[in-house]
Amino acid sequence: MKEIVSHAAPKVVTKIQFSRLNPQQVVQLSEFEVTHKDLYIPEDHVPAKNGPLDRRPVRALACDEP
Repeated sequence: MKEIVSHAAPKVVTKIQFSRLNPQQVVQLSEFEVTHKDLYIPEDHVPAKNGPLDRRPVRALACDEP
């Protein structure tokens, strides 16, 4: 049987700000070194740090909270 999940109220976008990446940000996002062969951490089932599925490069593109 499925669990009942309470949903939070939908979030409202109050503003959107667009900007270009500065040269330092481009360099940071342009290269990522994979140093571990593991895809996931077995205990946590999360992508391994510095592994092929590490999401840190993607997080760098996410919006910052004010």
